[in-house]
Amino acid sequence: AVGLREVVAEQKAWRHGEEYLVLHGLVLDDVMTHLAQGSEVARGFEVSRVHWVDGPEEHTRCVHLVAKDGREVVAKRAVVTVSLAVLQRQCIKFEPPLPSSKTEAIARIHVGNAVKVAVQVSRKFWPDDFWDAVCSNATFPELWLTPAADALSSTPPDSYTIVAFVTGKRSERLVSQG
Repeated sequence: AVGLREVVAEQKAWRHGEEYLVLHGLVLDDVMTHLAQGSEVARGFEVSRVHWVDGPEEHTRCVHLVAKDGREVVAKRAVVTVSLAVLQRQCIKFEPPLPSSKTEAIARIHVGNAVKVAVQVSRKFWPDDFWDAVCSNATFPELWLTPAADALSSTPPDSYTIVAFVTGKRSERLVSQG
């Protein structure tokens, strides 16, 4: 449900044609906070166990979450977000266990290295209509610049941001160079 809500929020915030999604300088955490309005959100609750139990009313179920530090939460529903590695290392005990189709999928997925570099500069040195680039043979094949909403504002930003991203074997080579 959060994924769909996020798409809806992004579509409502779409401001610059068909090529750019601009959330007015917001980061994903801001979007998630907005989407969670009206819900109780516990951050830093490092879950060690997810247990479905019978609820107080007939034919109802509750989820019982236990944190590594012993704190507990009981709720009608819960969204627990963890990395794939946490699931693969089985750091969370699920009761009843996850279905085999889920555990098999978790075991099959591979996540590789990625390197993201963000640089802030005090002045813009690129053309006004340049926002991103994909150059398949470059060291950093993907590059994004300050969001269009910031750059097109009547008040120029104090700094501009360049973000470069690389994955796979290229990122492994970069990491190995120190």
